[in-house]
Amino acid sequence: MILRRLSLRPYRLLPGIALSLLIMALWGLWLALPAAASAATTSVRIVKYAADGKTVVAEEEVDYRWMEENLQVYGDGITHYYHQGPTFDEGNLWDPAEEVNLKDQGAVKGTNIKDLCDLVGGMVPGETVRIRATDGFSKDFPYENVYNPRPEQGPLVLTWYCDGKYIPEYEDGMKLVFLAQTPNNQGQYVFGSADMQQCLPEQYRHYYDIYPTSNGYTVKNVNEIIIFGKEEPLETGPAWELELSGALNKKVSWEELAEGVRCQGVEYEDDSGTWRGIPLWYLMGYVDDTNEHGTGAFNDRLAQEGYSVTLLAGDGYAVTPDSKTVARNDNYLVACYLNGAPLPETDAKGKPLAPLKLVGPGVSGGQRSGFRPGKVGGGRNKFSC
Repeated sequence: MILRRLSLRPYRLLPGIALSLLIMALWGLWLALPAAASAATTSVRIVKYAADGKTVVAEEEVDYRWMEENLQVYGDGITHYYHQGPTFDEGNLWDPAEEVNLKDQGAVKGTNIKDLCDLVGGMVPGETVRIRATDGFSKDFPYENVYNPRPEQGPLVLTWYCDGKYIPEYEDGMKLVFLAQTPNNQGQYVFGSADMQQCLPEQYRHYYDIYPTSNGYTVKNVNEIIIFGKEEPLETGPAWELELSGALNKKVSWEELAEGVRCQGVEYEDDSGTWRGIPLWYLMGYVDDTNEHGTGAFNDRLAQEGYSVTLLAGDGYAVTPDSKTVARNDNYLVACYLNGAPLPETDAKGKPLAPLKLVGPGVSGGQRSGFRPGKVGGGRNKFSC
């Protein structure tokens, strides 16, 4: 039955017995309704947060077809993998033999959680990742278990195929399964409770009451992979736009430039400290032709044919390097950070500096000038990873 319209009308209270019968009838109807079932997920959002837990460093969303076509597939669709439920035996809580209450996850195929994390910059030691389902259930894992798993654990795999079925026919998918590499005495590949004890720190282990169980890790209908990073969020910069002109005319905000530096940044050290920014040729590739982003965004042919690149400072001073010299050359760096902070308004000598400065091994003394938003002949994408 599909409810197409619900009308609410004034009513009179029924006599007590009739009202009770009505409530009982409605309660019986409610109990008869089927429970809502979670549907298989077909795509997953991967997001990495900065240390504040709210600033997004990078994010992507991919579906299972893209994963199968572009990333390594784990599992052969023939070999079955197992987790372990509770033993309900206080004398054999961990069951080292891996024989009690095994949970067959099926003959699965899927994608390594590590490879998905790498789409948004990956993890470093000390960071954690959360695998979350559509119903809100989630499990957290530290860096080591994602990037350097022991054979007893095997890779953490987001499965999208099981027993001959892809999602959405594979209704539990996408599902987290550990592909253990060491079989038990019966030749079954089990990530058991004893393996959990050996491989995961205490705070990440799963229990049902007092009973350890590795089956608690098999998160079903996964739709989010969340990395909680250690990187400090970028400071909010001043409200300005960098004007790029060439075959296209574009404006790049502080936020866009900072995101580009986060994804493709380069560092350079000199007597002033550590500069961080984006290579000039990336900006050139943004507007050197109509291809703003992706393969061939930087037009090598045009650069070798030769054109001038003009960087205009706030006081009108201009720097004009040649396209052949700076083509794919990270030694020409448009810096927006000095020692981890946005550029100060002036340098140690009181000369204007913010918001950008051309620095690097390839930049001569006369070219090392701070410049305010102006025109840069060249450019690249909108700095999305």
